Amino acid sequence: MPRFRYREILCVTGLLLSGCSSVNGPTQHEKATQEWNAARASALAALAADQYQQGNFDKCDETLAQALALQPDNIDMRLLAAKLALEQGKLEYAEAHLAIARTKAPKNATADYLTGIVYQRWQQFDKARDEYTEAAKKNPAEVSYVLAAAEMSVALGKPDLALQQLRAALPYFEHSAPLRDEIGLLLTSKKQYGEAATALQEACRLATDDAMIREHLAFALFFDKRYAEADLAFDRIAGLPDYKTRADVQAALAECQAQIGQFANAQRNYQAAIDLDTANAGYWLGLSKATLQLGDLPGADVSLRKSLSINANSSEAHCLLGYLRLKQNRPADAMDAFRKASQLDPHDSVSLCLQGYLLARMNRNAEARAMYVRALQVDPTNKLASDLFQVAMTDQD
Repeated sequence: MPRFRYREILCVTGLLLSGCSSVNGPTQHEKATQEWNAARASALAALAADQYQQGNFDKCDETLAQALALQPDNIDMRLLAAKLALEQGKLEYAEAHLAIARTKAPKNATADYLTGIVYQRWQQFDKARDEYTEAAKKNPAEVSYVLAAAEMSVALGKPDLALQQLRAALPYFEHSAPLRDEIGLLLTSKKQYGEAATALQEACRLATDDAMIREHLAFALFFDKRYAEADLAFDRIAGLPDYKTRADVQAALAECQAQIGQFANAQRNYQAAIDLDTANAGYWLGLSKATLQLGDLPGADVSLRKSLSINANSSEAHCLLGYLRLKQNRPADAMDAFRKASQLDPHDSVSLCLQGYLLARMNRNAEARAMYVRALQVDPTNKLASDLFQVAMTDQD
């Protein structure tokens, strides 16, 4: 073969080989560029993650922009960008990043969860619940997705559905304190205090150092009128830094102590609640009750007057005022206070009973019996009214 033809064939073959290489895959130069971009993007992503954790959001934004320019299809970076946008309140930007993430990685549960947060911030609770539910399906091991879906059911006015969702998840999260805590809170909101306390006790056993769960348990026991147990639960948290400034916790502890006869402790803790919230009439009323039980009539009078100066329309306060006036041997003033209590709350059977008691003391027995009958009509289960009526009937005989 002539030499020039041989060189021509080599030349053509080289062109063909070169063409095949660029058609079937990247050149060595392209591969090197891709690897360099990937390495640089990875380093930038790591830097952005650190900046995000440190709360340096502006720098994080800049770093992520550089990283995404190098690897626009990187799902982890898209998710971080969405989290950053959520922190900055840029919901549209977050949704844009998440739309790409959902398209590129349709099985990614985090993308659905974060989309749920976007919809929740937009107060589109039905769509948020759907996204949280979808996230839970894709990642059944993540309890926060279940809790978020239940929260949206509550926001949509469907607490029974939320409770059903949470209870259905119990077999899969046997050791989840937050799940039982949420169940307890829902039951408390439905005034099913006994069941709520049971769920919250289980949560406390799983998270012995969680003060918030113990707080929820204490209030459930309190509303269930299990005052001795509630007293122990409140006592364990009342001295913690976050609770020393909680007037409601101090007052609840005081009421538990009053209910179990620890009036000195109750007086002290009601005073602690008042020091934190001087404008709460109920706290002053509780202090007056405890002080009265300790036999300090002038002190009880001062606290009660303070309560009435804040809320003059409290039937309970006027009833207590009447009882205090009885203790002070001022029957006419006591009767006025009891009548005021009845006017403010016609369903208050106690003030009716005490009016009857005063009438009986004045030998106005027929009027006293009529008052007891009224009290029993208001509350047929009122044992005081029933006992006083029986005494009045015996005296009549």
